[in-house]
Amino acid sequence: MVKINENQHKIHVTSPTYAWEWDAETDIFNLYDANLRLISRAKHKPLIIGAEMFLDSTTSYQIKNDRISIIYQATKNASRLTVSWSFQMDFISLEPLLLESPVDSDIAQII
Repeated sequence: MVKINENQHKIHVTSPTYAWEWDAETDIFNLYDANLRLISRAKHKPLIIGAEMFLDSTTSYQIKNDRISIIYQATKNASRLTVSWSFQMDFISLEPLLLESPVDSDIAQII
């Protein structure tokens, strides 16, 4: 069974096969194996070439069932980038990134 807990700007996801955590203050995520050995540690916010709008952004998140969406809202032009993770018992999937820009009224998926 997958369990998602949040505690003071941190989200922890656990299953029998892995553990995943994200810190909203540092925007760092960690992935661990079943024995809590570190597999990966990295900045979470994706680098989007040519998207200076996300250099100065605020971060929020939503948790729904087995899904976590981390939202980066640009402060200058109201553009928004959503990064969504889906957590299953034996695997984690990263959904296509969603970039919304009110400047040109387009919504783009970045794969």
